[in-house]
Amino acid sequence: MIRCREKAISRQEAGNMVDVAIDLHKRRSQVGTLDEWGEVKQQSIEHDGDAGEMQAFFQGLEPGSRIAIEATGNWWWVADLAEECGHEVVLSNPKKTRAIADACLKNDHVDTEQLLHLLRLGYLPRVWIPPAPLR
Repeated sequence: MIRCREKAISRQEAGNMVDVAIDLHKRRSQVGTLDEWGEVKQQSIEHDGDAGEMQAFFQGLEPGSRIAIEATGNWWWVADLAEECGHEVVLSNPKKTRAIADACLKNDHVDTEQLLHLLRLGYLPRVWIPPAPLR
């Protein structure tokens, strides 16, 4: 049970209240979710020329979920899509995300999980996201 505004709710009632981290690539991305109870789930989302699978993923989340994305050359379309679905996008500065850069074991799963934990703890180094018309 968790407390939400003085009302106890069960895990089923909590819905999809999660933090999300995306290790974005050109054709496929590793997506991790961290729920209220600290459980991490990961999946791969294909998006080579089609954002449908990513959009369906965002639509399945509780509105207002936090989405962490590393600032890479192609982050903007994911940020736009997440914001359109009502989520808060946090753009991470990859040069300052030392937990990922200095990791001994480096792969998409590890990178995504590190982003998730840094986001949850409030330690994710952020980058300013310009408004959509300026992107």
